[in-house]
Amino acid sequence: MSYFLTLYEDVVGLSKLGADVSDLVNDLSVALELINDGSPESLSRAQSLLKGIELRVESLKSRASYEVIYVNLIKYLTVAILASIPIATYYLLPRVYLGIWFRIRRRWVVRYGRT
Repeated sequence: MSYFLTLYEDVVGLSKLGADVSDLVNDLSVALELINDGSPESLSRAQSLLKGIELRVESLKSRASYEVIYVNLIKYLTVAILASIPIATYYLLPRVYLGIWFRIRRRWVVRYGRT
């Protein structure tokens, strides 16, 4: 049972880091039901299921820090891009408007005096 609790604590830790552990939680639930059944074949099935869960937990642990950094980087970049849109509009819109205005009216002829 301590093996189960250790895996459970690892899964909770991964969940706090933001990893997707829904499949692991479902498998832990199945393993707990098999352990509670208590028959020798269900205990051996639970043991093999827990070993598979352990391998997946170790794999997630190795990738978890990179995924957390990646998710945070995406969030901060999104906020930075959204915050820069009004600033870019303030500085670029008049220049773009004037450039288009001059290109459209480039061939116009201005006459002085009355015609």
